[in-house]
Amino acid sequence: MTQPGSLSTPVSHYDWSASMLGAPAGWPFPLRLAADLVLGAPVPALLVWGSDRVVILNAAYETLAASRSARAPGG
Repeated sequence: MTQPGSLSTPVSHYDWSASMLGAPAGWPFPLRLAADLVLGAPVPALLVWGSDRVVILNAAYETLAASRSARAPGG
């Protein structure tokens, strides 16, 4: 797992500056930590953040959702 508060590779390549969350460098520590835990989890996991319900999900969740022809909540 990466260091707490640093983001795992898939999310670090996404252009977060165009999202409601903005660049990860400006995220509050609890969000960075929660995102890191979700992205590092070996089991399907997703994080829904804030009143806008921004979704961050890991690769295992993506695989699960795709296998069931389902869309991630908020996606």
